[in-house]
Amino acid sequence: MIGEEIGFTGEYIVDDALIEQDMGEYAGKTLSEVANMVNANVEDHHTLRRFYKENSVENMAQFEERILRGYSELLGKYKGKKILIVAHA
Repeated sequence: MIGEEIGFTGEYIVDDALIEQDMGEYAGKTLSEVANMVNANVEDHHTLRRFYKENSVENMAQFEERILRGYSELLGKYKGKKILIVAHA
């Protein structure tokens, strides 16, 4: 969609280093659903953070490290070239 809009005719790459955080069996669930699973109030961020840390496949530190490493590798690989990185938040 963006490529069409800007007239891009180059290569599209999906880089696994830049995909969303791996939440294992909790992927696709809302915060409310996870809170219900662990008997926590959705506003109890301390309990939910601890739950994610203990049960997630990828914690926030691992996620951040992977994203930064992938970004750095892209910058090195395409040095001097124009690149477009598309993501969601």
